[in-house]
Amino acid sequence: MTRSKILKLYDFFIVNKLSLCLILIVILFSSFFLQLSFSYLPDGTRPQYIYDNANLINKKYRLLIDDYLRDMDTQTSAEIVIYTIPSFIGHGNCFRKSLLSNSQ
Repeated sequence: MTRSKILKLYDFFIVNKLSLCLILIVILFSSFFLQLSFSYLPDGTRPQYIYDNANLINKKYRLLIDDYLRDMDTQTSAEIVIYTIPSFIGHGNCFRKSLLSNSQ
């Protein structure tokens, strides 16, 4: 091999080495900033654990239950969500109609 070919190979290796280093630095910084962006979330994985659409739970108990469920979610693999609805009107009518039509 001539000296010029060796220099070209060396330059090619240096360029690839620099690009690999830059890629690793970008990955490192992006993972750091991604971790910082999710650090504002409280313990637990959900933004809220109580969806009280029927307004049955007052604020005092809502806070107590939310803290309890957040601790449970953090410490165990159990996931519990409380979801209330204002009424059952309109829910289940399709099931009742299908039962009546099958009985005839």
